[in-house]
Amino acid sequence: MSVILSIPVLGFLTIIQSAVISRLPLNRGTADLVLVVIVAIALQKTVTVSWQWSLVGGLFVDFFSGLPFGIFTASYLIATGLALILRDRIWRFSFLMQLLVVLFGSVMGSPTWSCFYRVPVYHLLQSFRLLLYQASY
Repeated sequence: MSVILSIPVLGFLTIIQSAVISRLPLNRGTADLVLVVIVAIALQKTVTVSWQWSLVGGLFVDFFSGLPFGIFTASYLIATGLALILRDRIWRFSFLMQLLVVLFGSVMGSPTWSCFYRVPVYHLLQSFRLLLYQASY
């Protein structure tokens, strides 16, 4: 599958996820269609562009999300890496393996979000600017 095909497919999935799926009531969470598709693509033996798909999907979801930029891209890249490792180690694709990788990707997204949320980049830049300002005198 080409990277050019990933742009309309993941763009459409991101729009559906942000407009429709996010409104469905779940138990303190939302479904992540883009993560499921990225993991399914990464687990296929014939696909060689799974890193590009995860990067494009992460950027799309980051643009539509209200969270700090890069959270979804980082978690999708981690999930793709795990899927590729499992694909090379386990010779048979199973639904359980896909479920495990999606669960891992969802869990990895939560600590990444809380880490970036608790230490805002703005405050780090302000303290760095203060240090540079004091060092100049």
